[in-house]
Amino acid sequence: MASLTVEIFDPLCEPSNVLAYNVAYLNAQEVWKILVDAWSLGFSVPNRQWRLIHHTDIPKQENDFDCGVLSIMYMIHLGYHERINDNEIPAAYRLPRSSENMAEELDCEKGNWTARNHSLRVNLDHSLSCLKEKDEMIQDLKQKLDKLEASYMTKNDALQIEVQSLEQELQAAKQEISDLKTKHQAPTGDCPSFEELQDIIKNVLLAVNNIATNLEGCIESKIVDLEDKITSHLAAEDTQHQELAEKYEKLRTHIRNALGDTED
Repeated sequence: MASLTVEIFDPLCEPSNVLAYNVAYLNAQEVWKILVDAWSLGFSVPNRQWRLIHHTDIPKQENDFDCGVLSIMYMIHLGYHERINDNEIPAAYRLPRSSENMAEELDCEKGNWTARNHSLRVNLDHSLSCLKEKDEMIQDLKQKLDKLEASYMTKNDALQIEVQSLEQELQAAKQEISDLKTKHQAPTGDCPSFEELQDIIKNVLLAVNNIATNLEGCIESKIVDLEDKITSHLAAEDTQHQELAEKYEKLRTHIRNALGDTED
């Protein structure tokens, strides 16, 4: 047997109303029984068992003019949940247990919510404006960082060119030593005397020593100069990177503070 439910939401909830609902319920059952018997003569009609639920744990009116307001609010609540004032119902639609003037109280609550929403909107717009400014600052810092990186790459390329130049000079010095050795080789004809051979060896050793001394001093000077340039460049880069890191940390702290004020 199918079952149907009749639920009553009465903002007055007076005892006389409950009695009237019970009488109406009994009469409706009798009418339904008569209709079922009449309809069953021509075709099969399922019988139904009706249940009456009279809700008393609902917000009530304290006057004789809030019944319409409460009836509308009941329907809004039932659109969200099967119970009145359930947690799933938005707070703006919640009803007090009782009120001397429900319509006026709801209007007041609506005004409060409108004021809160306006305040939240103002705070949100301010936060968005702050975030936009911070985003512009971040973009500016990014551009400065890109320029700094480009400058670093340029200086690095210049250092590499200077190192290559030193390597070429070293290679040229090696070639010069090789040429001197070839120049002072013994002739292929008659063998030189022992004294001539000694003079040749002395001259070669003296030339090689002079070339090595000059080359060592030149290379050492260039290496020291190059080390000084690299050290100065790295120190400048560390200082700039430290400044960027401090600015970025201040920016993050400012944004977090701004977001924290918005949430409050």
